Amino acid sequence: MFARPAEPTTLDPNTGQTENFTIQSQIQIFDQLLELRPGSDEVQPGLAKSWEQSKDGLSWTFHLRDAKFSNGRPVTAEDVAFSLERVLDPEIDANFAEVFGTFMKSVSAPDPHTAVIHLKHPTLGLPYWLVFNVPSIVSKVDFERMGADRYAVEPIGSGPFKVESWQKGRQLTLVRNPHYWRKGLPYLDKVELTTVPDGNTRILQVTTGEVDIADDLPYSQFDALESNPDVTLLAESVVGTVFQIALNINEDPIDEAKVRQALNYALPKEEINDAVFQGRGEIANSVMPRVGYWSEDVEPYPYDLDKAKELLEESSVPDGFTVPMEIVGSDEASKQTAQIIQQAWAKIGVDLEIVQTDAGTSIGHIFENDYTLALSLPSTWSSDIPSEDEFAVAVTSELGETVFGFKDEGIKSLVEEVTQTTDESVRVKRFPEVQRRLLRDNPPFAPIVFIPTSAAYGNDVHGFEYAETGWWSLDSVWIGE
Repeated sequence: MFARPAEPTTLDPNTGQTENFTIQSQIQIFDQLLELRPGSDEVQPGLAKSWEQSKDGLSWTFHLRDAKFSNGRPVTAEDVAFSLERVLDPEIDANFAEVFGTFMKSVSAPDPHTAVIHLKHPTLGLPYWLVFNVPSIVSKVDFERMGADRYAVEPIGSGPFKVESWQKGRQLTLVRNPHYWRKGLPYLDKVELTTVPDGNTRILQVTTGEVDIADDLPYSQFDALESNPDVTLLAESVVGTVFQIALNINEDPIDEAKVRQALNYALPKEEINDAVFQGRGEIANSVMPRVGYWSEDVEPYPYDLDKAKELLEESSVPDGFTVPMEIVGSDEASKQTAQIIQQAWAKIGVDLEIVQTDAGTSIGHIFENDYTLALSLPSTWSSDIPSEDEFAVAVTSELGETVFGFKDEGIKSLVEEVTQTTDESVRVKRFPEVQRRLLRDNPPFAPIVFIPTSAAYGNDVHGFEYAETGWWSLDSVWIGE
């Protein structure tokens, strides 16, 4: 049994729902063409056993292994084309249709074991995009037979587990997929993913053995967990996760770059790291999670109230302003952080109103552009792929304009240069410049810290670990002495 603070919003991966609770659930049920496995930052074969890029870079050919969906139906290239074309359909999800549509044109299936992705322009980032949950492979025949609504709660995938039942608000129960292509896996016959919003309750459950694993735990309890002989604390750094405030540039006066820069200078990041994360985080120097092309040479904002006041004096609100910030009220780290920020920003004349909500509502408000500032759960802003392509493209696309109000033609041109090159050395050299400009010139976020993982499990649990993106796969987990 696995206790988590929230449940998935849907089990249909192609719909573009990408909060971690949804991704972590879908990854257990579905396969992708390519994979990112725990313990490695390299893209590995998934449903595709091999692949190659055309000389002009405009098409990638994927050769499928013999795999089956959980009902025994073979996985074919037609399923791949159907799934990826759904990702490109704006009627299913306009946001990710826009993001994937910036580089992907179409998908063809010349034979049952061969799928070809056709691109609008070359991109070396394509393999990274394909480990994402959104382009997971669904069963075309079963989807068309069941319909979208039923498929979203009783999906047929080719991943290690299949759905037994979903009691919304309480528990998602998965059972072993007997047709899983990795022979001998998964080890577990059943997995129960329970929804337990309160972090202290999750700790009590894992320390008493009521559940086997719990994650998103209060950082204030880490020392106690480390000294508990009955559990193992997994508190390693996940480089793909950054705790930060989303800034809605559509809102006045957040639309002014100098105001957003001032809020960044007035963030007491060291104090937050020490008080909230027990010094286990690392001060964030990027609005993008720290993945493949991250550079330590980009300087984070120092805590400088004088500079913050100077920038506000140059803005339309020299005497400060009042602004609401949504937080997840059940999360201890979010509440502590918000209180520290509230006190710090008061020193520059910013009156921060803390608005408590739940995790699902918070994420919903962000993607519906119904917020001014939002401090989501610490694990929210993780990269879904092991490179900066996702955040850079998403922020500078129409999705970024819709969700964050971000529009900067200079930065967008730089992102296009970096993501459309066929020269890996250009990506290595120029992604740090994207990092610097999104942080300093026109920030859509106020980053605080790169955070560690926060999970604990009983000592009889083996094989549980996170991937670089903050996901976990339970196919190699087993329980025993």
